[in-house]
Amino acid sequence: MNAWGPKYPKSALLEAYQLYGGTPLFDVDHAREQSPLYTCRLTIPAVHTPKGGFTESCFVATSRSKKGAEHSAAEMALCFIASRGLLPAPINAPARHAQTLSGCLPRIVVDEVHCLSFLEVSLASQFTTRVG
Repeated sequence: MNAWGPKYPKSALLEAYQLYGGTPLFDVDHAREQSPLYTCRLTIPAVHTPKGGFTESCFVATSRSKKGAEHSAAEMALCFIASRGLLPAPINAPARHAQTLSGCLPRIVVDEVHCLSFLEVSLASQFTTRVG
């Protein structure tokens, strides 16, 4: 079992979008022949609900396997959606981080996930808000 229950992150994300409408787009590239890494760029459509929402967002992950890159990017997207209160927090997220990305990121970093700058800015503003 992983953080999102018995389903893999990609499956959990696709099921969430059956409720929201729209389809996440996974674009996987293989790195240069010398490098055994795959890079997945995941674009999730905007979501607008009475509980909140977000604009179209992108996540980038790298892994030694295509499936690993896809699942890592999907996990980032699920954490992002959970931080907006639109999905339950991951099973193993500490209670104090239940609605933030910081509860998800330490596990994702292991898979060499690299976030786009808008997400980094979002995280920086969360930490600034907490400290200030």
